[in-house]
Amino acid sequence: SAFITAEGWGSFNQTLKGAQQINALQLAFGTLRLKKINLQKLIKGQISNILLVLNQKEIKVKSKEINGKLLVELPELVLKKNDSLTININYK
Repeated sequence: SAFITAEGWGSFNQTLKGAQQINALQLAFGTLRLKKINLQKLIKGQISNILLVLNQKEIKVKSKEINGKLLVELPELVLKKNDSLTININYK
């Protein structure tokens, strides 16, 4: 799916591979500031771990579940053109 913000645009995809949910964001133009992201859980169940990777660099995050959604709190990130952000959610 495409997304547009005040300062940039790109694509966002959610896929499921077994017990792993992969959320991928690719910025095609401009910049994108992120402090948190709210994701729909594609599997009902407990989460064993969350891995966030920005341009092949792992970043520690905090998260909490709210009404079947997952709120992922990030250190403030500024994505630039061609940056790739992936949030892998592994379920038990």
